[in-house]
Amino acid sequence: QVLQDNNTLVKNGMSSYDCYPPLPLEIVNLLCASRLCFLATQSDGEPHLSLMNYTYHQEEEVILLSTRRDTKKFGHIVDGPKVAVLVHDFPHLQGNNAEDIHGKSWSITLNGTCQVLEEGSDACNKLRAIHLENNPDYSQFITAPGSAILCISIEKARMCDIHDRVSYW
Repeated sequence: QVLQDNNTLVKNGMSSYDCYPPLPLEIVNLLCASRLCFLATQSDGEPHLSLMNYTYHQEEEVILLSTRRDTKKFGHIVDGPKVAVLVHDFPHLQGNNAEDIHGKSWSITLNGTCQVLEEGSDACNKLRAIHLENNPDYSQFITAPGSAILCISIEKARMCDIHDRVSYW
């Protein structure tokens, strides 16, 4: 592995780029414009993928999710909190002007650590309310008895367009 300029990591002859919080405006805009993500977890070498409603809480640079405690994804998170999240802006999203980034088929992969918030704690109550405000049509998943609030601390991100061009900052 060789670290080159602009945080480009060359490993086995392949270049890759990750950006670290605070996230650049292009990623923040896409995270704020979308509501669905794919959450990847794993336990004992068994991967699992879930389609989830999410909330990006920029103030704390976290992704908020909710799930029942009796799900496979919850068990995986308890077993190992490292997760990946994929967010894609499907072309039907509209921005405010032609220069806007939305609707141009970008994908963001986020890596982070997922924490299950303690039920009834101030942090859990605050972040549950933020998640519910952002996803009012999905209260059955956010406020149901036995549901947990998950908080993913974003550790790094990568953004790629439909032409397989990775953005560098």
